[in-house]
Amino acid sequence: MARLIDNKVKSPLSRRVLFGDLVDGGRVTIEIVNDDLDFTVTEIPKPLTKEEKKALKALKLADKENEKSESQTDQ
Repeated sequence: MARLIDNKVKSPLSRRVLFGDLVDGGRVTIEIVNDDLDFTVTEIPKPLTKEEKKALKALKLADKENEKSESQTDQ
């Protein structure tokens, strides 16, 4: 059983982590398709940097200000 897991799961995943589509990380789903393992890789977004967080916060604040001024204009 251990050899089967090593050959069919660990080795392919190791190659993908070191040299393939998992070099930058990600999530892997393994399914059995036609009596063989099928690996599906899903990219996980990287966390925002401090600068990106500040910019996003400023945009949200600006949106709120615009909504306030629009609602006051409508009244």
